Amino acid sequence: MNAPLPDCESVAIPPPPPPPGNAATIGALSIIITSAALLTIGIAGEIYLRLFSPFIHSSRPMRFVPAVGMVVEPGVQVRHTDGQHYWTTARSNSLGFVDREPDPERFASAGCRVVAIGDSLTEALEVPIADKFHVLLEERSARDLPDLDVATMAFGLSATAQVHQLALFDEYARQFAPHLLVLVFSHTDLHGNSPHLMAMRRRWHPTRAPYVSAVRDDHGEFRLFPPARDWRQFLLPSRLEARWQQWVHVAIGASARRSAIAQFVHERARGRWDWYRSWQRRGRRGRAISGVRRDALNYTAFALSEFRKRADSAGAALAILAASDLGGPGHRDFELLNAIAGPLGISVVSHHDYITRHGGDFQDVDASPRDPHWSRQGHQWAAGAVLEWLRDNRQVCAGGYRG
Repeated sequence: MNAPLPDCESVAIPPPPPPPGNAATIGALSIIITSAALLTIGIAGEIYLRLFSPFIHSSRPMRFVPAVGMVVEPGVQVRHTDGQHYWTTARSNSLGFVDREPDPERFASAGCRVVAIGDSLTEALEVPIADKFHVLLEERSARDLPDLDVATMAFGLSATAQVHQLALFDEYARQFAPHLLVLVFSHTDLHGNSPHLMAMRRRWHPTRAPYVSAVRDDHGEFRLFPPARDWRQFLLPSRLEARWQQWVHVAIGASARRSAIAQFVHERARGRWDWYRSWQRRGRRGRAISGVRRDALNYTAFALSEFRKRADSAGAALAILAASDLGGPGHRDFELLNAIAGPLGISVVSHHDYITRHGGDFQDVDASPRDPHWSRQGHQWAAGAVLEWLRDNRQVCAGGYRG
């Protein structure tokens, strides 16, 4: 016969044994263990970042050159990174450009002297100096066109367009007597020559900018203004400034200057030379362009015409390397540029067309997914496009071509 089950409610359950030590000791140990774990993770992360991320912030020390504006300090270390895909370090040369040190004797004796001028695509801080397109052009021409004896040099300044770059030719490139001057042109240059749009984008005063600027007067004449050493004092207030900051600007008397700049920025473009209207009359209307942007194309036409005059006076041929972001033949931006350059007798070399014809992947052009500047492959294709043009127009090296 089975024994009756005990009454569970009457069974006494002994309390658990007390933990070793007191609560304060346990809390201290938990904090110590957690802190040690976090410190270990932090040290490991720092070691990893130091091994694979040499630095965090870009560094580009600048100085003011009266005839040119802001250029890199000569002989300084320049660092550039997007924080994830590339970390480049290079030393600026004695002229203040991130390029090889100029060798005047070698350049003077070369059979074909090629100088490139442009913005951040030419400065090319995203790649080592050895991977820049003009250096690759010199190397490839030595192999593929040895009879031309090509020597190259580049003058690149970020955040500039052709109007600002005129001083680069006057101050630096002209003295090297190039056979060929190559202007590297990106889609931002179509509008970057306008003092109106540059004032809105960079906050520069139209006539008190850190680089040479051009302004068109009421009679339609373009006038060049030299760089301003005190350009920072004339910066437009940022749209992101707080209300109290704007009030301070008014309180110190800056409101009148800001109003004058705003009036200049938004005034309607006037003048005898309206290039875009003539382009429309030829039947290439495309999408409508606002008055300010249409006027920006006239500034671009003015800048290219000034380069045409300078190249002719120096006995140099002139060509434009149209970056892939403009598209190729049949693309609207490329056709806009071609329509400006064609009447001036300036050849346009298509980066985009070269990549297409050689079966390239346009995803390989950019330095990183979030940086549209050229990768080494992008520079390789740019060098190939110019090399093809040189092969077909080798007479430029003998001074017999003005295109």
